[in-house]
Amino acid sequence: MRNVPTLTLDWIQAEKAKHRKALADLEAAERVLLGAVVIESPVARAAGESAVVMPQALPKGKRKALLAIIAASPNGLTTPETIREAIKLGLVDISTANVSPKLSGSRKQGYLDLLPGGRWRITDIGREFLASEKN
Repeated sequence: MRNVPTLTLDWIQAEKAKHRKALADLEAAERVLLGAVVIESPVARAAGESAVVMPQALPKGKRKALLAIIAASPNGLTTPETIREAIKLGLVDISTANVSPKLSGSRKQGYLDLLPGGRWRITDIGREFLASEKN
């Protein structure tokens, strides 16, 4: 007979967290393989979906590339997570020393919000900036 776990709220929440992490890892790998940047559009967000824009290279310039990386994560990214994603996508010369000032500058321009826990999330102004600056 199969060992079935007792359904509790804690167990359900732990399972959901585990699967969210696994899905995020798979989506990151997919973006790398497809060479795509996932951008969550307001229309897709209202429908509970993400729109995959592909094929699309990261924008030229580190600031725009970092904004595109953060835009791909609906829950935002911390600075170290942003650096890891940038490295996965082939950006060179990426470190906290040169990423943090770019993220802070983008916040001052209204392109990013800094959420509790140090997570950066793109704003609607940032999305408009990315959309208007396509190469």
